[in-house]
Amino acid sequence: MGHAAKLLIGGAAAAAALGGILLSSATGQSASLSQQSETSTDLSAIMSAVLAANKSGNAQRILTTFAPAERPGLTKLVSDPAILAANTAIHAKIVSATVQGVRPYRGYKIVTVAEQLHDGKTRLKNYPLKQTAEGRLLTNDLASDDGFKPYE
Repeated sequence: MGHAAKLLIGGAAAAAALGGILLSSATGQSASLSQQSETSTDLSAIMSAVLAANKSGNAQRILTTFAPAERPGLTKLVSDPAILAANTAIHAKIVSATVQGVRPYRGYKIVTVAEQLHDGKTRLKNYPLKQTAEGRLLTNDLASDDGFKPYE
């Protein structure tokens, strides 16, 4: 399974669904998914929206967290009931998440999120975000990039 599927199912997606829980941020403020600001608070809000979408089990909501050009290719994955159920179950195990850092990489923003799991373990996950007309959104552009590592 490549990074693209991992982003949806368990790799990057394992950090992607907190339901009503917002990610921790420096100021505790929230922002919309499409907000273009580079503050850590805004990136926390973007990641919170990504996590909530994956936890919701709603395929359309998950698709909206990805860059528009990538949505057609991901539609088949999220339309598969087994994949969608697995994705939702993985995200149900996340009890909290905190943005640990953000760094630029080849024109993308890599957001590192610490995921606190129900069993007490913490996992660090890197999410690549791409600037789009809709704001910063997930991308699979780095799926075959040997320099990008989804997990720390």
